Amino acid sequence: MEEFWYHGMSEPICTTSTWMKKWNGDTNRSNNSYSRTKNPNFDFLQKKLNNIYDCSHSCLFSSGISAISSIFYTNVSQDSLYIVGNEMYCDTYRILDHLKQKFPGFEYIIVDVKDDGGLMDCYLKCEDGINLMNFESCCNT
Repeated sequence: MEEFWYHGMSEPICTTSTWMKKWNGDTNRSNNSYSRTKNPNFDFLQKKLNNIYDCSHSCLFSSGISAISSIFYTNVSQDSLYIVGNEMYCDTYRILDHLKQKFPGFEYIIVDVKDDGGLMDCYLKCEDGINLMNFESCCNT
């Protein structure tokens, strides 16, 4: 799908999930392969975001847990401290437990998202050592 093929104010949404991939210099096929990895919708949105925010790169994810795991694994080190809300997807717990096994000094504190005072107390107590704070809205509606 080439850029010049559509000149509308907003891009059309491509609803297919699989594309024919280029092989051996074939110019009649797409660079896209599968909708969860690379697809025209992502390409269009990334170009728009890059333009809006005046940047050269952006990163899109096809699921929330892939975005969460990417951020968690990118920022972790032996002495990392993450503050996380008690309302999170079950896979987020699994990622945190995996990080704890892989990085012996890694710690995370779970706070009640409905308790503003407890959240602030935790933040003030750990302020200098916090590497990441994560709060999720577990809703698929």
